[in-house]
Amino acid sequence: MPSRYDPRMFRRFLMLFILIAVTHSGWAGVPVANGDTRISLNAHTTLFEDPSGKLGLGDVQERIHEFRPYSKSGDINLGYSTSHWWLRIEIEPEYTATPRWWLQIGYPPLDMVEAWIPEGNTWQYYRTGDLLRFAERPTPHRNFVFPVRLVPQQKGVIYLRVASNGTL
Repeated sequence: MPSRYDPRMFRRFLMLFILIAVTHSGWAGVPVANGDTRISLNAHTTLFEDPSGKLGLGDVQERIHEFRPYSKSGDINLGYSTSHWWLRIEIEPEYTATPRWWLQIGYPPLDMVEAWIPEGNTWQYYRTGDLLRFAERPTPHRNFVFPVRLVPQQKGVIYLRVASNGTL
């Protein structure tokens, strides 16, 4: 059985992209994964600011009404912020010819990235960032890449928490 770091696995599966670039071109509903497709999640991502940096997953799940789409057009740019930022992404696979997908954050200078990805009735938790060793990444890639297992016709919500001393 190949390890999850096997480069051949990358060639077999496509990547979901989130570039930490949310455009506010209107809410278009839940993105539907339908096989061998790359899907931009920008328009399906909402944001929540945690100035204290102390909120956990349960805390923000209780505050989903406080998540907002990025209010400016173009790529997301939060500038310099000492806050932790939560991203909430809803996905719904129409069918899954490819049961495993990849979620990529295409901005590698982030100091800390945490991901909670649903897998059945549990959460897969990942922690990475440019302050951690490269070998600690869930997937060896220049960007932050997380495995996602999609269950056909079951809506899922992915949560990300990001923080950085640089720009966000």
